[in-house]
Amino acid sequence: MFQKLLLLQQFERYMESNDVKKGGSFYLQSKFYRANELLMEYIEEEQKKAGTTAGVPPKRQDADEDNNTSESAQSTTDQQQQQSK
Repeated sequence: MFQKLLLLQQFERYMESNDVKKGGSFYLQSKFYRANELLMEYIEEEQKKAGTTAGVPPKRQDADEDNNTSESAQSTTDQQQQQSK
């Protein structure tokens, strides 16, 4: 998903900067458009190979550990705030 978002943002930036009404190049816009199409297809294919769905990357195995660490850090912060009151 992140890759698609970055790609879309960059694509829009290039298309806007080469807007024909602003003196840009229609030729370059067409090249950006085709490149965007190919890259989007490539990203979708890679996600299918990796077993991801709807543009969401597969869950990391150590993600649970990260969540537990952040939850315990949050509870520690909450306890400290309550004690300071």
